[in-house]
Order: sequence, then structure tokens, then C-alpha cells
Amino acid sequence: MIMRGNLKAVGVVLVAVLAMSSLAAAQGASAAVEHEFHSDGEKAVVTGTNSIVPANTVGTETSIHEFTVGSSGVWKCAKVQTESTQVGKETTPGSGTWATDTITVVPHYSECTFGGNPATVNFHHCAYVFDSDTTTGNTTIVGSEHASWSIECKDNPITIATSVCTITIAPQEIKDAVRYENDPHNKNAIKTIWTAHNLVIGNLNDKGGCVLLPKGAVGKLIGTTTGTCFKDVGTTPAETAKTTPTEKTVEGSQTECKVSNL
Repeated sequence: MIMRGNLKAVGVVLVAVLAMSSLAAAQGASAAVEHEFHSDGEKAVVTGTNSIVPANTVGTETSIHEFTVGSSGVWKCAKVQTESTQVGKETTPGSGTWATDTITVVPHYSECTFGGNPATVNFHHCAYVFDSDTTTGNTTIVGSEHASWSIECKDNPITIATSVCTITIAPQEIKDAVRYENDPHNKNAIKTIWTAHNLVIGNLNDKGGCVLLPKGAVGKLIGTTTGTCFKDVGTTPAETAKTTPTEKTVEGSQTECKVSNL
């Protein structure tokens, strides 16, 4: 027979165990860390390239972007350019600092190859939308916080075409896929390190090169870009797209920008 005093003791132990379990679950979860893209003007033009400044060195180096899908091979692009317009809200009246939670980026890849053969990347009015908030959910790189980004398209998906195979990349969200750094050499630049490990792809126009690339395969995209911020000094007509402005912003002088709380 269990005495009443023992029942009370058992109850206390159970409560303690449940409390410890809840705490462990909370600690194990990937809590989001809030950030914002900051600039010293309401609008900023951000132009990115895969030329980066290595830490504690003088000069630049180039980060080749690599896209790997299973055992089928690696697409490599030697040149990457990105463009975007960052439109924010003033953090507090008169502060002179504007902030936004997301930024839409239109990439341009060139000098690409697949297995040493030429490859062409066509975005068809698609764009990347980057979130500023980060989590520790990317377990492939221990101790680093990563943000999620989405692919948005007006009509057709992104295509990567070669002579033997063409794959498609449709709209999707890729969680915990990029890491940000405020460039220590330039207060007007933000570095983005791409670590996307769950990019879902499809294929079409198979000429034998898609045999090892079944539809729905998951790819990995790695690389680094540095985005430099410029003042918005006007617009010129540009082609309309769902995820980009109907006018192209003209760059002025460089302007300060950063990711907050880094």
C-alpha cells in the first residue's frame, strides 16, 4: 500500500520531471533570432557579386557557386551578379535609419558549366526573397545562425539547361539556408554565405543526362556573394515582373547598410 505521504512525494517528483522535460524541449528547439536589414536611407540599391574580401587580408577573391544534385554531378557558375532595391521604414522618427525584414534579390549567373560542358541558367522572372531573421536550424554547420529564403516566380520556374539535360527549380522555401555577415572592410556592404541543402528540383528534356537525377531530387547550393549598397537617385523603365519593381533603380553614391544585431 502506498501511503498518502509517499503519494505526495511521487507527485512532486512527477511535476519536477515534467518541468525539466519542457525546459529541455524548449532549449532543443531552434528559436528565431530577430534581425533587420538596415540602411541610412528609405531606399537603397543593393548590387551583389561573388567577389569577396577575405577576412584579415587585402584584395578580393572569387567564390564559385556550386549546385550539386545527388550523384549526377555539379553545376558551377564562375560569375554571379545580384540586384535588389531595399525599401524600409524608419525605425524611429528622425533616427535616419530605415529597416526591412525581407529583401528581394534578382540573381544573374554566367560562365556556368555542368561536368565541364556549358550550362545556361535562366530565371524567367523568378527572384530570391531573403528573410532577415535567423535560427540555429542548419545542423550541417554547427554553431552558426542561418536565415531562410524563398524562390518566387511570375510564370515559369528557373531552368538550368545543358546539352544532355535541363532541370527546373520551382517556387519553394528553403529553410536555414543562408548566413549573413556585415563586411568588416566596408560599412556599405553585406556578405551572404549560401548554404542551401534542401533545394528541390525537377527535370525535363532528358537526353540521357537526367538518368541519375529523378524528379523531386534534393540539391545543395553553396557560394558567397557580397552586396554593396548605393543611394536611390531615380528610376528608369524596366521589364515588369511579379517579384521586382516595374522600374529599375539608378545607383548613386555608396550608402551604409547592415544586418542588425550581428
